[in-house]
Amino acid sequence: MRLFKAFILVSLLYTHQASAESRSSAWILEYIDSVNVEIVDRIKDGCWTNLKEVREYAEEKLRSKRLKVKDFDGEYTLRIYGFGQKSPFCHAYLELSLMSVAKNWDGLESTEFTLLSQGSLIYHAS
Repeated sequence: MRLFKAFILVSLLYTHQASAESRSSAWILEYIDSVNVEIVDRIKDGCWTNLKEVREYAEEKLRSKRLKVKDFDGEYTLRIYGFGQKSPFCHAYLELSLMSVAKNWDGLESTEFTLLSQGSLIYHAS
């Protein structure tokens, strides 16, 4: 069920508003407890300067789907990861991943795993 909820969550975030609110998928939102947004900035030389705006945009998209956004320890983590540098222009790899934490038999967190991931190369000549 957890993986199914993750697939539905990502499809709701990345589809058009009309299809995202369809009766066949909107019911799953009631079963998703919470999501937190994590930004990992590994882009050097000042190429990624709007981290706060990126986080706020992602959180707003989640809230617009009526999902509860937490600062940390959500049921799922939407991780936005950037890696790159300037030489002589800014180039980066950005990845958007939906993460979850597996629990062992006694309920303690044991390992983190990626449920879905989407990456993109970005080049900016400034």
